[in-house]
Amino acid sequence: INAEYGVQFSLRLSSRPLIMGQKPPKSPHAIKVGLLGAANISKTSLIDPAQRHPDVILHCVAARDVSRARAYAASHGIAKVHQSYDDLIMDTEVDVIYIPLPNSHHFEWCKKAIESGKHVLCEKPLTANSDEAQELQTLLLNCAFPLVFCEAYHYRYHPATHRVKQIVDEMGPVESVHVIMDVPALFLPGNMNTDIRFKSNLAGGATMDLGCYCVSVLQYFGGDIKSVSKAVSSLHQTDKDIDVAMQATLHYTNGTQGSFYCGFMSTVVPTIKATIQCSKATITYNNFVRPDMFHSITVTPKVTCGSGSGSGSGSGSGSSKSETMYGNKGWSTYMYQLDQFTEAVRNAKQGNEVKVLTGIEDAVKIMTVIDGVYEAAGMKPRMKYGL
Repeated sequence: INAEYGVQFSLRLSSRPLIMGQKPPKSPHAIKVGLLGAANISKTSLIDPAQRHPDVILHCVAARDVSRARAYAASHGIAKVHQSYDDLIMDTEVDVIYIPLPNSHHFEWCKKAIESGKHVLCEKPLTANSDEAQELQTLLLNCAFPLVFCEAYHYRYHPATHRVKQIVDEMGPVESVHVIMDVPALFLPGNMNTDIRFKSNLAGGATMDLGCYCVSVLQYFGGDIKSVSKAVSSLHQTDKDIDVAMQATLHYTNGTQGSFYCGFMSTVVPTIKATIQCSKATITYNNFVRPDMFHSITVTPKVTCGSGSGSGSGSGSGSSKSETMYGNKGWSTYMYQLDQFTEAVRNAKQGNEVKVLTGIEDAVKIMTVIDGVYEAAGMKPRMKYGL
């Protein structure tokens, strides 16, 4: 496939391919992680991969309810429980703070973690709005020592996503990008009246939960986004500050266009797909969020018919080719993310260059676009409802 597309493909795969299911002994230099909150997502996003990574120790946890934190720690083999989030952040043994809290709480605890000199892995979206993201960026820029700060867009770390980007670069330039993420609400742990995704006081909304992925994909494959020209929302039945679906049209700095639809309106199966129109081909990336579970990458070449033959000319499509790229056996998107995050922390400790794929600069850009989407839809950015 690589030869057919003319792409030179190279990817960093771990020199020690861990098998999901094995729990290797921990390295004496393993980083110690503190979990803020007893969130359901943490088992998949951090706990399972950390237990299978020799360089990561789940050191401690804290929750608003100490009894819940104790039960959570016992269930997941976490040795230490703190009485409060502040106590956990002040734990001198902790290297990394993991933040899976509601969106409205991300800024406060990211800020405290940075000020305490901790590396941060924060769930997406980074903050409630772009003002908060920019304040964190300023704080990081003024740090006296390098800190690893990563927004957890785990799909960005999977080899399938890297493969799509390489094909896009070969088949470009990009002419347009369209992303759809439509997920049935019945897949959620709560319902539209109880789930935190639909609470405006917690900075919820479909654009925050699903749309942030869409904007990340648009930015990664298409480049920097200049403006949002149009957005149409479907609102919650009772909380009119909450969108349950959103569609938006955006414009890149180079003049091309992007668009997305996200929502919890599907009643059957999820649709999670990115379509990138390039000058030489159309690339479709199915299930970009969890390519480790399943995915497909389809490339349909664009062909010019009759050029120079005297029989007329036009354009059409060539034969499509599909491929997959799973990488290390059994590795989830979250394992790839944790492995690269851990390497970045190790480099920071050694005084080397600190680099992650989803750092603060990208986070600020994404939150700026999300604010613009809400404003284009006639809504307020999160936590600015009364302004």
